[in-house]
Amino acid sequence: MGTIFQSLGRSVAAGVVLVIVLILAAGSGIHYDHAWGAFVMRWLHVISGVMWVGLLWYFNFVQIPSMPKIPDEQKPAIGKVIAIGMWLGLIMAFNVWFIIWPNQKKALGIVTAEPAEKAKAARLAMLTSRFNTMLSIPMLYCMVAQQNGGL
Repeated sequence: MGTIFQSLGRSVAAGVVLVIVLILAAGSGIHYDHAWGAFVMRWLHVISGVMWVGLLWYFNFVQIPSMPKIPDEQKPAIGKVIAIGMWLGLIMAFNVWFIIWPNQKKALGIVTAEPAEKAKAARLAMLTSRFNTMLSIPMLYCMVAQQNGGL
């Protein structure tokens, strides 16, 4: 399983395989007609658009406005100079993978846990998720503030 996530290509391929499994699991509930083909194309378009817009926003609102302020010798360490938003995003990612998801697995019964432990895990997952929601507001501010002389 670890080898899947060590490669972007393998991770994307695994996502495609999961979609195919979901489609096959739906079985006869899917009518492979023009409407279904249009749905698939729209879905691919949305995925491509999300990736494209994410890259555009990063480059235009974060990296490009920050580059003139960064001394040439520091440009290889760009992550150290581009502000606070990146750190907020990293904190949020850490929370998801190391606090929220492990506790959600207990709360949902994916991992065996006693009822009291499930309740405690559900509360911790909820509180950490709310913390991430709170952090998303300043993180998004930091993502776009560069264009207007913000952080």
